[in-house]
Amino acid sequence: MVLDLVEKKINVSQLKNKAAQTAYIQGLDSADKPDLSKKGQSAPIEDIREGDFKQKSGKPHQPKRKVTDPSERKTVIPSRLRLNIQDPKVATIFKELKGLKVEEFRNACAVLLRVFLELSVDAYMGTNNLPRKFKDKGGQLRDKTLQIKVEEVIEHLVNVKGCERKDLKSVSRGLSVPHSPFNIDLLHDYVHNRFVTPQAKSLLEAWNDAHPFFEQVWS
Repeated sequence: MVLDLVEKKINVSQLKNKAAQTAYIQGLDSADKPDLSKKGQSAPIEDIREGDFKQKSGKPHQPKRKVTDPSERKTVIPSRLRLNIQDPKVATIFKELKGLKVEEFRNACAVLLRVFLELSVDAYMGTNNLPRKFKDKGGQLRDKTLQIKVEEVIEHLVNVKGCERKDLKSVSRGLSVPHSPFNIDLLHDYVHNRFVTPQAKSLLEAWNDAHPFFEQVWS
């Protein structure tokens, strides 16, 4: 109709009464006529309420869940990770490492990761009756170093628990390779050396390397 008016095939005066309008509509091609099968329910305008324009009840719209890219992690430990940690203090440290943003709290995260490692190892050794002390040449009881304790826990996991050694390789490498992000001496330096500053990327990589180890320790 608009095109016909623009092209002056008809004018407004020709469509002023109902009969003329009906005749015009009936003369349209079928492709130009409205599909009456899609006609909605009619109602007097005074009966229309605001609620009629709201979404009808039915299946609620479910927003798509955003897929998280693991490489964009902001915390040392992934926030959704669950481990069966029974020790209250270790569980608290675990929770803090899942909540602290590593870019903002690098030093705190580095120290907590070092503590989390040692307390996890100590808990495992206690549960499995592995000695944490040794006698020196003079017969004095001494605490084993963290490195030795980690080595012994790895051997116990492999030889007694049946874990795959390859799954713990990143932690084993960290015991001897200086540039490994999970190097024990580096973790010590985060705590004791004021000239060693932890980097967020290294802390994230350290957890990535140690994740399989901690899963087995707390399984």
